[in-house]
Amino acid sequence: MLTLFDETKSVPVGHYDAEMARRKRDEGMARAELGAAEHIGDDWNERAMAAVKTAARVMKYLIVEDVWPFVGDELREGRAMEPVMQRAARAGIIQATGNYRTSARVSCHGNPRAEYKSLLFDEVGG
Repeated sequence: MLTLFDETKSVPVGHYDAEMARRKRDEGMARAELGAAEHIGDDWNERAMAAVKTAARVMKYLIVEDVWPFVGDELREGRAMEPVMQRAARAGIIQATGNYRTSARVSCHGNPRAEYKSLLFDEVGG
């Protein structure tokens, strides 16, 4: 018999699967990056990473929006920057703080954005 709920009749089947959720997140971020490369050009990822490095040198704390002015292009798919931020974190350029800041972009409707601490910022020189 086909049912929408598990055997306890309390949890909809397929709604709570942490591993699948992570896989879907990773697939979505990969699609966003590929879409950006198609719309902007194959060098999008390199330019985006360079923009993160530039922002990280001049800002102690940043969110995705803080990087956009350094990119030089407006993407049709703005979600493509978050995978770049996560790659920058793995590369030791920035570090997630666990905090969130509200987006000021109208198209983002005030959604929370992950905050990152720069690991390149120099308090004395920057």
